[in-house]
Amino acid sequence: MRDLTDRLNAARSYGEAAQLLDQVLEPTEGLLGSLEGFFETAAMTAKASERQDGFDLHHDCRQAAATLRRLGEDLHVAVERMQALGRPRRRSWQEAVAHYYGTAHTAPNSPAPTPPSSAPSSGRTR
Repeated sequence: MRDLTDRLNAARSYGEAAQLLDQVLEPTEGLLGSLEGFFETAAMTAKASERQDGFDLHHDCRQAAATLRRLGEDLHVAVERMQALGRPRRRSWQEAVAHYYGTAHTAPNSPAPTPPSSAPSSGRTR
């Protein structure tokens, strides 16, 4: 587990991180599934003692296995989500317009627009 954590910290891409995540979360061959099986086996071993402490430990180990199973179910799409982080995000049209106007070039010596005059116009009015 430490090796996987070290490799995840050193991952250079989201794709590489997703592969490492898959080693933990893969339902049949992953570390999480193996750990669940470990606690199921520990539960059966404790129950075989036929003592009260063994039955209590059996219950605790079964709960641990169930928690790991639920964790795997909750994270069943985590690998795909990690891979998706490496794909460029599509901009909304609002972001594209804002980017366009934020980077649009203006002529360096263009005169500033003149404000409208407050004097009455000399043209016809209705």
